[in-house]
Amino acid sequence: MAVVVMVLGVSGCSAVGGSESFGEAECKVFADKLVGMSGMENNLYMEQKDVEEMRTGIVAECQADKIGLSREQLDCAVKSQSDEEFAKCEIVLKG
Repeated sequence: MAVVVMVLGVSGCSAVGGSESFGEAECKVFADKLVGMSGMENNLYMEQKDVEEMRTGIVAECQADKIGLSREQLDCAVKSQSDEEFAKCEIVLKG
C-alpha cells in the first residue's frame, strides 16, 4: 500500500479510521481511480496480475476501514472526474 501513496504523491491530512462502513461498490470505484491515477496499469515493470492484486487489496482495506479514509474523503474520491479533482480530496493512506 505504501508504494501507491509514494507513486501518487497525494498529500493532506490523514483521517483516523476504524468507525466508518464503506460498501464494496464505492470501494471498487475508489480503488479503480487510485490505481488509474498511480499509473500502475501502464507500468511496464508491473504484471497485470500484480495490479489486480493491489486493486483487490485496496478494496478489502477500504471496506474494512483500515486505510484511514473518512466518509467525506471517500465520497470526494468517488465523485472526482479527474486526477486533479481526486488529489483535492487530500487522501493520505495509512497502512
